[in-house]
Amino acid sequence: MLTLEELASLAKKHGLDFLAITDHNQMVSPAVLARIPGITLIPGVEWTHYRGHANFLGLAKPYDEPFFTNTDEDMQARFQSARDRGALIVINHPQDDSCGFQFDLTKLPFDAIEIWNGPMRESNLRAIGLWHQMLAAGRKMPAVGGSDFHRENLFQILGGPAWAFMPGRMHPMISWLRYAQGRVLSPSPPMAPRWISPVVRLLWAVQPPGKRA
Repeated sequence: MLTLEELASLAKKHGLDFLAITDHNQMVSPAVLARIPGITLIPGVEWTHYRGHANFLGLAKPYDEPFFTNTDEDMQARFQSARDRGALIVINHPQDDSCGFQFDLTKLPFDAIEIWNGPMRESNLRAIGLWHQMLAAGRKMPAVGGSDFHRENLFQILGGPAWAFMPGRMHPMISWLRYAQGRVLSPSPPMAPRWISPVVRLLWAVQPPGKRA
């Protein structure tokens, strides 16, 4: 397991300008993140339940209660608390074979759905299918990718895939990241030339600037 300093150093080595820290049900203090020079570290938490995972990004404490829930109402309250406090909420790996998202997405507030998690595999293709169903039903939800990095190995790369932004063209979904100054971020793989990834191109096509689902 890497320390914050080691993780930040690896992110800079891969050409990343920012990195979200999202431990499972473990919140990280912004005061700790601020001590890492040379890279923007975003506080967050991966809300983790046996019926699904979601990232709450951009703030240190999305809810006051314990992370565990016994009812759908408790779970909805966690999401609503995070939304009310300004978190960016992303549904993680919704079609994963071992920890897919089993809650009713129509009853939850969230800002994006992850359709590409780590190395490309069948569960990601199913996630793209789920996103397509949402679009066909009229729900224009932005799609994102994430490396879901835990440790380096042959198939998992920090920043593979990564988010990429056009300078001066911030999507409202990530307006909380304006302090990153709209810098273009490297796509997957992180060593590739800096360009806007296909997932982000789809995001712009589905959710044009100035509008929010």
